[in-house]
Amino acid sequence: MPIEVNGIEHQDKSKDVSLSFTKGNDKVAAFGSIDVAHAAASAAHIPIAKRTDYSISTGLKLHETPTSSFSANIGASKSASPFAKGDWQPNAFFVYRKKF
Repeated sequence: MPIEVNGIEHQDKSKDVSLSFTKGNDKVAAFGSIDVAHAAASAAHIPIAKRTDYSISTGLKLHETPTSSFSANIGASKSASPFAKGDWQPNAFFVYRKKF
């Protein structure tokens, strides 16, 4: 059953908090954000493969206008099973969004 807590968007762009937790079908995820930053963590278990995937990430909005935004994101992911233990694999990416 999903649990969600959301803030209210204000015209003055004040920072509100959004936090959500979801659990279902062997997956647990948590996500939190404020106006300029976000963080997330999740774990998913696949029973037929006896595998569990883990993921953590964070991001920061570097630039925002009414029609575009640019953000930087970093994180890491890992898979574990009885057959192989994976190491944490880092990842990083940039996101540019444009509204038309």
